[in-house]
Amino acid sequence: MTQDRYAFTQRVLHWLIALMVLGLLAGGWVMTHMKAADLPAGLYEMIYANHKNFGVVVLVLMLLRIVARLVHGAPAPHAGLANWQRTASAVVHIGFYALLIIQPVLGLIGTWSFPAPVPLLDGLGIDNPFTQDRELSKTLFELHEIVGKVLIVLAVLHIGGALMHIFKRDGVFRRMSFGRK
Repeated sequence: MTQDRYAFTQRVLHWLIALMVLGLLAGGWVMTHMKAADLPAGLYEMIYANHKNFGVVVLVLMLLRIVARLVHGAPAPHAGLANWQRTASAVVHIGFYALLIIQPVLGLIGTWSFPAPVPLLDGLGIDNPFTQDRELSKTLFELHEIVGKVLIVLAVLHIGGALMHIFKRDGVFRRMSFGRK
């Protein structure tokens, strides 16, 4: 890629996935730190159903993001970045790509092996291929929670780096923004 920005499709996917992941992390926090009785009637169940549905959507969007990356490539690293910044950026981005595939897969298999419904997939006629295995489900949800915590760390690092580039006005943030060139 000879451009200095990501393709429009890549930018849309980036921001859409970012917003969904932030919502999923918030919903995951509510589900692990609150009880249904602590919330207005039906809210906990709605958060849980939406968490499962949007987790599936993130998985699909991440697969599309990988395809978009293969099709469009990526701009060369910004010339003004120090080597440690390039390395940190690569580690964070590879971590995001890997964990945003692993995380929804852990949640989906954990849900199916419990078993519990996944409303979006049920509505599409996609049947649960797993038999009940509560021990597997418990293990997968424990891993799902750990990966969620790692994603929070990556998000803090990524947002911190983005803010640094915004304040420095060095052009790095513009590569993923929708503003003027």
